[in-house]
Amino acid sequence: HIGIGYLLGSAKKAGINAKYVDMMQQEVSMDHLLAFIDEHHPKIIGLTTWTIRINQAGHIASKIKEKYPDILICAGGSHASALAKQTLEEFKGLDFIVRGEGEKILPQLFARSDFDEIKGIVTRTNLDRGFDRIENIDDLPFPAWEEFDLAKYPGTDPHQTNLELPMSSSRGCF
Repeated sequence: HIGIGYLLGSAKKAGINAKYVDMMQQEVSMDHLLAFIDEHHPKIIGLTTWTIRINQAGHIASKIKEKYPDILICAGGSHASALAKQTLEEFKGLDFIVRGEGEKILPQLFARSDFDEIKGIVTRTNLDRGFDRIENIDDLPFPAWEEFDLAKYPGTDPHQTNLELPMSSSRGCF
């Protein structure tokens, strides 16, 4: 997921120790995820949301929140960005939504305590502050591919070979 690669690159540039777990590709169970959280003690957990997987993300958020009520859980991605208010209403395990360009927002999450003041963050008390777009993709750090076990990813059509990486010359669909 190139978006996660960019987020990890931005986290590294900001000095944030970030970890990535691909539950589907790495076949990580909920119990294994909770053990991972026990081991690493994150302050914030982010979930990527596509509409096709939003119910799974909501379920995962609820299970994490049950065991770790003090960990902040957010959702980003296309579904949460497009339907932020509805996503927060439907999935009580989520604390906030990162709308739009997460690479610009991520460093602010660790530098500020009042998320309501961060443009691009949607909370239950602050439903829309808009978000800033990244004007120049070249300003982003290179995706942190070193954080992925690339042998677990089969590549993309038509080749389906390992160690095949995407290249992006534009951003998203907003």
